[in-house]
Amino acid sequence: MESFSFDFFDKTQKFNILKKASLVSPESKKQAWYEVRIYGGDGLFYVVKESGATGASGLAEAWVRPSEEQALKKFDTIIKKKLSTAKSRARRYVLKNG
Repeated sequence: MESFSFDFFDKTQKFNILKKASLVSPESKKQAWYEVRIYGGDGLFYVVKESGATGASGLAEAWVRPSEEQALKKFDTIIKKKLSTAKSRARRYVLKNG
């Protein structure tokens, strides 16, 4: 199991990465990417989403869930939305690994 030192709201602890998925947009001229991870630690579960592109500053968001089941549900919702083939999606992503 991977570990990652993670600063979350001014506290640094050691968290285990329980699940992660990396997505890329093959049609993107700037090589857009997206990564979602679930960390477990201190009795809570953190779903962290990061996105970016070559030459652009990235964005990170995090959600705290009280159970692994709820964290997995949030993770799956994020991935499903990003992999959607709906015509309204401005950018299409494919799963790189996960």
